[in-house]
Amino acid sequence: METLQRLLKQLFMLPTNTSDIAVYVLSGLLPVEAQIHKKALVLFNNVCHQNKNAVERRLAERQLTVKTGKSNSWFIEVRRLFWWYELGEAEDLLKTPVKKEQWKRIVSKSVSLWWYNNFQDQAQHMKSLKNLNFKAVTPGKPHPLLQLPSSSSYDANRLLVKLKFMSGTYILQSNRASFNQNSVDPTCPLCNEAPETLSHFILNCSLMSEIRKPIIADIRFEIERLMPNTWDSFNTDEKVHTIIDCSGLSHRGKLTKTETLRLQSVEFHCRRLLFTLHTERYRHLQIINVIKNKATSAVHSYKSNISRKVSSVSQTLH
Repeated sequence: METLQRLLKQLFMLPTNTSDIAVYVLSGLLPVEAQIHKKALVLFNNVCHQNKNAVERRLAERQLTVKTGKSNSWFIEVRRLFWWYELGEAEDLLKTPVKKEQWKRIVSKSVSLWWYNNFQDQAQHMKSLKNLNFKAVTPGKPHPLLQLPSSSSYDANRLLVKLKFMSGTYILQSNRASFNQNSVDPTCPLCNEAPETLSHFILNCSLMSEIRKPIIADIRFEIERLMPNTWDSFNTDEKVHTIIDCSGLSHRGKLTKTETLRLQSVEFHCRRLLFTLHTERYRHLQIINVIKNKATSAVHSYKSNISRKVSSVSQTLH
């Protein structure tokens, strides 16, 4: 299970400390535990379809009748799964088995729904996932934005950066200040005007204003085409949430083909904005680090020269 989680994070180019819930919601996959539960429930129905004289069916009847809830019997474990996923009683299925394909659909729906409800309950207590839209997710399917086709390979690469924002793993200066044991200044290293939070970085950092304005205008235009009078009604947090995960714009239900294309256009510009901000931030931070290194080197050189001169004067006086 741990290997699968690490593999999924590597495929999405996400750090190892990414919430497992985010990975499962983005990919549409369920934990291995849920997959095992599905297999067990389907296998039990196959046993129920056997002839009454079959060894497995007779064993199932005996175990479910004799064994208590504390037993480690596989059939008792299956009974617990029936209760867990609200599928009724195992004994009822044993008496009247359901058609195999129908039972598979029932099990798949019940298990997927239980786990996704569980994901949502846990996500409510995780600040890192506040910008990931769970309401638009269909159990068993990838996140809606990952189902949209990319316009190019370059656009697909932009998605990898956007996934960090969606999963809450994009590190800004305010994050370092919150989680670092040492004293870290949360001020934005680019403009030095305010703490570098998500809203500041995406909407307000003055150093990024020139590259941000035209892309924000494109986002606003596409959203207004999809849902008129929406963008201007959003507060700052809602704008940030929409840029990170615009799937919430489809909350009205199933979109038409035209609306889906417009949502795709919104997502294209959102990826473009976050990727551009990311690359510009990285470039400016490199420049700042070079300047700091040169300044530090100059200070060390100055101190070294002073030390040599003092030592020379001292030797002369001696």
